[in-house]
Amino acid sequence: MIKKRNILKTFSRLLALVVFSVSAVIVGISDAAGSASAETAREAILKKAVQSIEAQYHPEKYRFDVSARWIPASLDRLSGDVVREVRLEDQVERYTNFVVVYDLNGSRRQVDVQLQIHMEINVPVARERIVSGTLIEKEHLRKQWVEVPRDRGQLAESKNQVTGKVIRRTLSPGEPVRIADLTEEYLIEAGESITLSFIGNGMRVDIVAVSRQDGSLNDEIRVYSNETRRTYLAVVHEPGRVLWKRTL
Repeated sequence: MIKKRNILKTFSRLLALVVFSVSAVIVGISDAAGSASAETAREAILKKAVQSIEAQYHPEKYRFDVSARWIPASLDRLSGDVVREVRLEDQVERYTNFVVVYDLNGSRRQVDVQLQIHMEINVPVARERIVSGTLIEKEHLRKQWVEVPRDRGQLAESKNQVTGKVIRRTLSPGEPVRIADLTEEYLIEAGESITLSFIGNGMRVDIVAVSRQDGSLNDEIRVYSNETRRTYLAVVHEPGRVLWKRTL
C-alpha cells in the first residue's frame, strides 16, 4: 500500500513538471510572437507618411509606394508606439522630407526624416498608336496608372481634357497625353493653298502661298509662296488665312 502511494506521488510530481514545462514553452512562444509582431518605428513612420500624403492627394487619383531613405538611428531602433505624427511639409518629390513627432523618456520630440516616394497617377493613355494630327475621340483612350513625370510636365487628367483636341505628336500605346501636346482643331492643313497677309502702316498686301504645316488658331507655321519664291513664318488667323510674322 505504501509502495503504491509512493508511485502515485512520483507520477503526480512528474505530471506537474510536464504541465509546467509545456506552459513555459507556450508562454515563450507567445512572447516571441508578440515581439515579432510589434510594429517598429520605421514601419509606423512609413504607414503614417502614406496617410499624410493621402490627406492631400486623392487615393483614387494618386497612389504611392513609400520607402525610407534616411531615418536617424536613435529613432529607427525605437518601437512604433512612440511615433505620434508624421507630417508632410512640402509637395511630394522623389525624395521628400517629413517631420516625425514622437515620445521619448516622457518628453515629446520631433525630427526630420527623408523618404523615397514612387508616385503614380490614374490618367488617360493612348489605347493604340495615335498619329500626330489626329482629332482625339474618347475611343482612342483608356485610363491607366502611370508614373508622375520627374519634369512635372502636366498630364491630361481626364478624357474630357483631351477629347476634341488635335494631338501634336504621335503617341505610342499606353503613353499618357501631355497638355502641351494638345491643340485645337486645325484651321489650316499642310499642303493647303492659303492667303498670306502682310499688314503694316495702314496697308494690307495679300499673296497666295502654300502651307508647309498644319496649324490651329494663333499657331506659328511655315508657308511658301511661288510668287516670291520665299518661305515665311506666319500666324494662323482664320481658316485659309495667315498673317506674316517674318521672312525666313
